[in-house]
Amino acid sequence: MNVHCSQSGRNFVSSILCIFAAMLFLPFMSIAYAEDEPIVVLPGIRIFDHSIDGRDVYFAGNSGEADSTVKLSVWNEANNQIKEIDIKPADHDVNGTYYQLLSVSQKSALLIRFQVKILNDRTFATQDLEEIDFTSMERKKIASYDPNETFFSLKDSFLMIYQNDESDAQSTRFALTNYDNNIIWEKTYLSKFTINDVISVPDGFVVLGAMNGCGYISKFDANGEMIWEKLIENCETIRKGKLNEDVIIFTGITEHNSLNNPCELSLGQISSDGNIDLMELDEKIYMVNLLAMENVDNNLFLLLLAKKGDNFLIEAIQLDHNLGYINHKTVVENADPVCTAQFVLINSNLYIAYSGATPMKTDRGYFKFRTPFSTYIYPYTSFDLKE
Repeated sequence: MNVHCSQSGRNFVSSILCIFAAMLFLPFMSIAYAEDEPIVVLPGIRIFDHSIDGRDVYFAGNSGEADSTVKLSVWNEANNQIKEIDIKPADHDVNGTYYQLLSVSQKSALLIRFQVKILNDRTFATQDLEEIDFTSMERKKIASYDPNETFFSLKDSFLMIYQNDESDAQSTRFALTNYDNNIIWEKTYLSKFTINDVISVPDGFVVLGAMNGCGYISKFDANGEMIWEKLIENCETIRKGKLNEDVIIFTGITEHNSLNNPCELSLGQISSDGNIDLMELDEKIYMVNLLAMENVDNNLFLLLLAKKGDNFLIEAIQLDHNLGYINHKTVVENADPVCTAQFVLINSNLYIAYSGATPMKTDRGYFKFRTPFSTYIYPYTSFDLKE
């Protein structure tokens, strides 16, 4: 008996054989990513922070919905797989909850839960240190803090900073705390400065922020003693910084900015003994907000929220080791103006994690953003950012 196969039948058989061959050789193939496309999507999570353990990246966030309990997603860079960690809800998780990931390992995570509550028409905030056990998936409250305290992760510890605004004698209190919530040292300074970032250095830490309408930078030793402080007059505030060998590269803005008032980005570097060098950029860079910065192979990468007409953009900018402009690329068009975005650096591989709601175009051409939020991870190599 002769069997005649149609062209569609032969195509179907060929497709099955191709799928089987792909499954057979997939473990030996490298993953190829489409240009400008995310390599993975984390649905239903708006990330606030991340921490890295080996090649596992732990993203902490929430859904952005009314039941804003903590969500943890783990992305393995080696096999590009996503795993959701099913965390049991805590009591009274409500919309307006923010999570900051202090540390993470394969066994547990330590995070700060900041929450805004409304009770009897009164608004107040709470702030708790929580531990999540990945074996039992239980959440345990370790301590409660004043909602005015801010936290910055340092090596094997975290820095708590409290600023008193209730009296004329304004003060700033620093407390270095280990992961068991034991205070190592405490220091109080009778001065008030806005703190935007804290950079860990081999002999202590450096604070970046603002004071009296100027950019502010100060250095402290490992015991919390201030070594020096500097004001930068032609910069309104210092936003972020990155350690690059023996200097810190910092970014600031020249004037107050908002969603409707983009401002010019300023860049500089400061040495360990406090010598400041403000840099002249080859091209002026305007932004609504500086979202992240990262240093890779002596190249500085910036992630900005920018504005073009009525729409917002996420832009990645690359500068060389002398802070000379190399190039930039629009990562996300029609970006959510209340998005979060971070660089993720794993073994010299740089990725961009962007969280935003879905844009919905109206009849007038404007974009509205509707939940649920999603997180998109892009490899920076897809943006032609290398020289």
